[in-house]
Amino acid sequence: MAELDDLLIQLIGAGESDESDDIYNNNNDDNNNNDSSTKKPSSSSMFAFLVGCYKRCTTTQIPTHLETNEDAKTCLATLRRSLVSYAGLTLMPSPMFSDETRRNGVRDLHRMLGADASISRALPDGFLHELAEVYSDDADLIDVLFQPIVAYAKDYINVATRVVRDQQQRAQQQQQEAIQPSASQSSNSSSAESATNVLIEQSRKPLRAALALCRVKSLAQRFVRLDAFLGDYKFGRQVQNFSLLGALMGVAVDYTDPRLSNIHQRGFADVRSSVARIRTSMARTQRHIVDLIGVLVRKSGETSRNAVLAWTARLLRLSQNRVKMRYDATWEASHDLFAHLSLAFLDLCQPIMARSKFDKVDPRFAALPLLDAATVAADVERKPWHADYSAYFGDVTRLYASNAELAERLASSSAATDVVKFNFMSECFFATHQILHVGLIRAIRESKHAMRNIQERSDYVRHLEQQQSRGANVAMVIRQQSAVISRMLAQVCGMQVHLLNPDFVRSAGAFYNWTAQWLLALNERTDDEEEKSQPRSAALECVPEFIVEDIIEFYLFVADQDRGLLSSLSCDAVLDMLVVLIAGPLAIKNPHLRGEFAQLLTIWLPPTTADVDLSPVLRTHKTLPTTLVPALLELYVEIEHGENQFYGKFNTRNVLNRVFKYLWSVPVYRDAFVAAMRDHDRFLRFTNCLCNDMIYLLDESLKSLTEIRSMQLAMADQQQWGRLSNEERQRQQRSFQGTERQARSLMLLATSTVDMLYYMSDVENGGFVAPFVLPEVVERMAHMVDFFINRLSGDQVAQLKVENREKYSFHPRRLLRQILGIFLHLAVDDAFLQAVAGDQRSYSIKVFSKAAKTAEKHSLLTSAQLDAFAHALDKVQAFAANAEDLEEKLGDIPDEFQDALMYTLMRDPVILPGCNQRMDRANILRHLLNEETNPFTRQPLKADMLEPDDQLRQRIEQWIEEKLKNNSC
Repeated sequence: MAELDDLLIQLIGAGESDESDDIYNNNNDDNNNNDSSTKKPSSSSMFAFLVGCYKRCTTTQIPTHLETNEDAKTCLATLRRSLVSYAGLTLMPSPMFSDETRRNGVRDLHRMLGADASISRALPDGFLHELAEVYSDDADLIDVLFQPIVAYAKDYINVATRVVRDQQQRAQQQQQEAIQPSASQSSNSSSAESATNVLIEQSRKPLRAALALCRVKSLAQRFVRLDAFLGDYKFGRQVQNFSLLGALMGVAVDYTDPRLSNIHQRGFADVRSSVARIRTSMARTQRHIVDLIGVLVRKSGETSRNAVLAWTARLLRLSQNRVKMRYDATWEASHDLFAHLSLAFLDLCQPIMARSKFDKVDPRFAALPLLDAATVAADVERKPWHADYSAYFGDVTRLYASNAELAERLASSSAATDVVKFNFMSECFFATHQILHVGLIRAIRESKHAMRNIQERSDYVRHLEQQQSRGANVAMVIRQQSAVISRMLAQVCGMQVHLLNPDFVRSAGAFYNWTAQWLLALNERTDDEEEKSQPRSAALECVPEFIVEDIIEFYLFVADQDRGLLSSLSCDAVLDMLVVLIAGPLAIKNPHLRGEFAQLLTIWLPPTTADVDLSPVLRTHKTLPTTLVPALLELYVEIEHGENQFYGKFNTRNVLNRVFKYLWSVPVYRDAFVAAMRDHDRFLRFTNCLCNDMIYLLDESLKSLTEIRSMQLAMADQQQWGRLSNEERQRQQRSFQGTERQARSLMLLATSTVDMLYYMSDVENGGFVAPFVLPEVVERMAHMVDFFINRLSGDQVAQLKVENREKYSFHPRRLLRQILGIFLHLAVDDAFLQAVAGDQRSYSIKVFSKAAKTAEKHSLLTSAQLDAFAHALDKVQAFAANAEDLEEKLGDIPDEFQDALMYTLMRDPVILPGCNQRMDRANILRHLLNEETNPFTRQPLKADMLEPDDQLRQRIEQWIEEKLKNNSC
């Protein structure tokens, strides 16, 4: 077949050929004579020539009638195989070719392996597959193929060390000179070569080479068996510096990159643009990393997949120090490596999330060290690298039970005898969470800590700059601190290259949202009757606490940095999980974490500035209107005993106050409050906590203001103040500053609590009064309102006249208006007014009348409200007169009719179990709202344990009737 012969001659390069066919030849200028009848390749480009021939075999258009000819197809296949065979020979020592030919061939191979596949200098498709088939047992050729990757891994530590050394030298130079980078040096500066770009460019070629090789299954399996793939390392940094994957993924952002210089003197848009450019230059490298891990795990067989998981497990086990409060970064793998690895594993999880097969992820993998010894031994024997995961999960805190309790429950469950074989989905799912925990979340925490540090240093610099007389030393300190701030800002921006990468954030958000769905499904997947009798499934108790904590921290960080980016994330399942874990039978045991859930909700409240409004998420959610309010009310109560009094409980409740205020403005959620009110016991406990908080916070804040007023007067007396020693003045100033901080914090918390009681009791605007005037709380509610009206309008009000009230968030007129408003709201019920009349400590008609005049003078109340207030005071006076008359008629009360604790006349006596003491029902119920113990024996006591004493009640009623009858006669 002459036509076939001509085609073969054309394919191997005889006759005319395009210049583009010869681009693999390094000596194109010497071999570019198209007039020559033949083209004889030089020895220096033999490998390139053969590769070029192979490419023509795969890309040249074959005549249609030859495509179906079996002899032609066989001939072409033989030609390709021969070209590959000869190309392989040129790479190895052989008498057929000179050493120079071999060296040049190896050089061309390495250049082609590292070339961008989008250009024609890369190896043609199929070449490596056939080369691997022909030389499958030739170790020499395999070494040649992987030589550039191994060499890069060996050189990486030198390159990385040089970059770090250069960074340190630059930082030391700036510190010594105490000067900031020149203002003329912009983010577009090209005078200094960016170490980031150097590392990125140097990393792409070996990454492309590794990716090209590992796309061949047999080569991928050889790759993971190389000595440098996984060694016996002791620290995370060793894994990064000396292992193949670590070196390939170790490319990092250079914090001294000129694009990150002088940040504190540049605009936000300019800095953000610089970060985006660095992120863009990093993106292609990260894409290669994701593809390489994906090829090794998904397409190269179980051997390669297990090798990657074993490498990851070793890295995670050696990186446990990263979750500690303090750690030495020189011994740990970098943020950059974990950012690259996170992207790769999030990509591996995509098929898991797409299928939504929650039962394929076995939570027992996170409890591997708690399973019985035989099970663990069998699992580790099957997959030895599970031992590294076992070490990681050995000491983690669980959502519900301690490790000892969980181990006992797992041992007694019906599934304890099952053969445990964890699948890849479970391994990949938990490995991804671990990677994000020690990488992403650690970087977020360090970024937030750095920003706080920057703020403190900036405040210090401003303080120094405001000094009227500054010496040379002060000026030097300002320059040094400014240089430190500049470097710290560069580090934060460097971390944000990864942390705010939109692709990364969206992938992590989708993964965390799917995790929330998986958590909710865990409690529903058992058919075991014993399991169903438990409040939670054993599967759910296996879940580490850090998973939920990381979800919260991730969403809070993204909301703080870029609400627009947050708006693109799916979060429905996260909100559902929030409601389930915050209250009810599945409520988690960590009160701090439950408080963080409340903080998480605030990101979906309307923004206070011109920012992206995420509140439609709450308004349009399918299930939240019926589930969220009861859960938050329960959290408000349960947090009482779970945290320290100020920094925990009150901060969480302050956050809840903000959430409640917004939810109250949405009709569907306001209806949920009304529905929750029908649960008498639950809402009564909420009302009691609300009253307790208001009493404590407002009282303490007013006391702090009184101290501030006293201190301000003392410092205003220059003569007396000047007599004090410097040490004493400094001591009092420090105390004064602490009191100022306390006053502001307490007042902010107090006003939000007062505001909540105000709008919830406002019937005209959808509120309700009934829960606040129940017998158990009405007296405390009345006495509380009386006390603060007295405090804001009585003789002590002069003690609150502090200077610069706004500094302490103290707005007395607004506060008095709300207190008077609460009085008016509750005054529609006579029980409240009767309780006011019985308050002999704080109620004073004189003070209340003065409060009314103040309200009228400053237009705090409308005319109608002033009339209602006057009418209420008339009724209070009438009730007070009646009470005084009744007390006079009854005279001395027999001891047996008096409450054993309050020594007041009982109207509904009950017997307390275990001590035979009798108390009025309202008094003991009020006590039980705060502490469910017997006040006499301290033994546990609940309301349903109280026994009515009907005989004593009848005797009391008879005694009252006789007393009144005798007095009337």
